[in-house]
Amino acid sequence: MADYCIIRAMKLLSNSEIMALHKKYATNQKDFDSIWGHCQIVWEIAQRCAENTDQEVDMDVLRNVCLLHDIGAYPFMHQRKGGGKDKWLYPLHSLLGSAILWGEKNEKIPEVVYDSVRTHNLMGLTKEEIEANDFPMGYHDQTPMSVEGLILCYADRYHSKDPHFNNPDTMLKFWHKRYPRQVEIFKKAQKEFGTPDLEALSKKFGQPIK
Repeated sequence: MADYCIIRAMKLLSNSEIMALHKKYATNQKDFDSIWGHCQIVWEIAQRCAENTDQEVDMDVLRNVCLLHDIGAYPFMHQRKGGGKDKWLYPLHSLLGSAILWGEKNEKIPEVVYDSVRTHNLMGLTKEEIEANDFPMGYHDQTPMSVEGLILCYADRYHSKDPHFNNPDTMLKFWHKRYPRQVEIFKKAQKEFGTPDLEALSKKFGQPIK
């Protein structure tokens, strides 16, 4: 993991500043509600995960990466729901989100934040996985470099913007054939960060588990 000790002393963005960025880039109210709601749920899951690790987690950094991670998803929402090759454009939202934050760069958006946004597809993608699955992005490593980035990847896997919560057993059955490395990384994270109480979350937010 990269050393972000100096960066972690920074204030970062407030929740209201993050929400304002979402509203700035949202394509419509429906997508804003979907993506902003999803980011808030991922943040809630991530807080619970952070409590279970012995690693030092900066909660302000974690809050920022969770609430900002899908800032680049708005232009891709219709493609995400479609079929065929267009659906595979969706992973580009991580790169667009990172580029947006770079463009908005100021003393409150440090490298650890946009780096975590850039690397949050699945559990982080290696250049080999990107090439093997023909993802529409450059063949270079996109794996998280901080514990906050890893927690984001893990927490994000438990919720979909449809919206629903993801049953990890169902998810891993799909991953076994297509993403064998992802299964290994997810299970390792599961041991370190614990398994969220999806039944309680489903009841709290009124969303099903699939």
